[in-house]
Amino acid sequence: SRVLNLKLSFNLDSFDLSTEEGRTAQQEYFDSGLDEINADVTKLTNSITEFRNISSNQLKSTRGTINEALYKSINFIQDRCINNDIKVETKIEENSNMILFSNELVKVLLSIYNNSIEAFKRRNIEHDRVLKIASNIGSKYTQITITDNAGGIKADILPKVFNPYFSTKENLNLIGLGLYNASTILKEFMDASISIASQADQTIVTIKIPR
Repeated sequence: SRVLNLKLSFNLDSFDLSTEEGRTAQQEYFDSGLDEINADVTKLTNSITEFRNISSNQLKSTRGTINEALYKSINFIQDRCINNDIKVETKIEENSNMILFSNELVKVLLSIYNNSIEAFKRRNIEHDRVLKIASNIGSKYTQITITDNAGGIKADILPKVFNPYFSTKENLNLIGLGLYNASTILKEFMDASISIASQADQTIVTIKIPR
């Protein structure tokens, strides 16, 4: 919206206000700009409300598809990734499989994305920052894979990341959901599993949800 305001300020000065046609054109341009700003505000308000509902500690049954949860979680982080020069690459297979606690899956995905974003920021990664989100359907389960190139995880830390009382900067996130809690939610409410691997400068998180 700030960019739009600057653009409006610049373009409004380019109309010839000495003529009726110029004044009319300026008013129409101004009105269209206000409509765009209002649309942005409405979108932001809806996103904040939805995020608050998802981030709530109150567990609710929210039936939805795995893909709906994926797209919702990706939508939440798009702007933050843009602001941190992180390219989001997605490769998501069509999937109509239903899960009972879809918002809990969104919460888990957001915590993983946030860990990646914070790793990029903390380590001042200079090369192209990429967050890859993929899913594929197997005969027994749907697999979700989240990969970042933010430097990987140290070998001595990797075996501990799912410990209930283990806490480092690699295991913290803004909505208060560590990897142990993520694992617990996936197991208890979706009978799903989560694993994490580190290869070179990449961290790969894999979630498997039974079909």
